[in-house]
Amino acid sequence: MSDPDAVLDAIAPELVAVKALAEEAALRITVETERRERTERAHTRVLRVVESRVRNALANLVVTAVDREFNPHGCFVYLLWGTDPDRPLYVGKSTNILARLGQHMSDSTRRYRVQRVTVIRCRDGRQMDRTEGRLIEEYQPTLNIQGIH
Repeated sequence: MSDPDAVLDAIAPELVAVKALAEEAALRITVETERRERTERAHTRVLRVVESRVRNALANLVVTAVDREFNPHGCFVYLLWGTDPDRPLYVGKSTNILARLGQHMSDSTRRYRVQRVTVIRCRDGRQMDRTEGRLIEEYQPTLNIQGIH
């Protein structure tokens, strides 16, 4: 068989079979890739929900009642929350928490946006600075224009 056309005619059925196998393999790869992408998207959604719930659980360590024993002087970090449960509007620090929150609430544009407040008492100024910095870095609140101090 020295004639090229005769050689091609002889192997044509095998070429058709190889082409069909290649198309089938490509289809299987596409289906498997799509399945993996769907699974990855589902896992990402689950991780986001878990992260959100963990953040909310941490954020709900809120001072819910102020009694006569509460001393507003000390080192505090606070988060002002709006309607987004995953991202505070603002993270700040204060050594007189009630006075500082009062300042925020006297600003009418901010007062109406704040839905709740989380207050964290810190041991000292150093812990207060570190906690505020970490929370700003983590949440990147929309009203923290100055960033980390």
